[in-house]
Amino acid sequence: LEPVIAQRSDEQSTLLKIRSAIYTALKKETFDILDTTVPLGAIDAFLESIEKLENRYKVWLPVYGHVGDGNIHVHVLQYPGFTVQQLEEIRSQVYEAAVALGGVITGEHGIGAIRKSQAAKLLGPEWVKVMRGLKKMLDPNNILNPDKVLPEDEL
Repeated sequence: LEPVIAQRSDEQSTLLKIRSAIYTALKKETFDILDTTVPLGAIDAFLESIEKLENRYKVWLPVYGHVGDGNIHVHVLQYPGFTVQQLEEIRSQVYEAAVALGGVITGEHGIGAIRKSQAAKLLGPEWVKVMRGLKKMLDPNNILNPDKVLPEDEL
C-alpha cells in the first residue's frame, strides 16, 4: 500500500479523525495497545514480524501510528478462547520484535506499571541502572510515582 501524506491542515485534520476513529472502533475488543517505536528504516521489517505473529496465532493485530517518527501502535485484541497468557505472549513477542530491530517497547507513553515487567528484560541491565540512578537523584524520598517503573525494593 502507498502511504498517505497530509499536505494541508484539512488533510491533517481528516487523518487525525481517522486515527481517532480506529482507536474508538477497536477499544471494546482491545486487550492492550502497544506503544512500540522502531527506527524508520526498520518499519517494514517490524510490520513483517507483526504479520508473522498474526499468521502464527491466527489473529488480526491492527497497526497504526506516527510512522514518520517510528512510533507504531499495535492493538492486541481479545479473541474468544484466548487466555490472558496467550495475549501476553503476543504482547511479549511484539516487544521482542521492536527491540531486536533497535527499537523500544514504548516511545510515547512511558513504561508505567503495565510495562515494567517487560522493561528490564527487553531494555537491559544498563537501562535499569540508569533509571535507578535518575530516580534516586530526582526523587530521593521515592514519593513521585512509587512502584510505577522500578519496584520499590530495588531502589
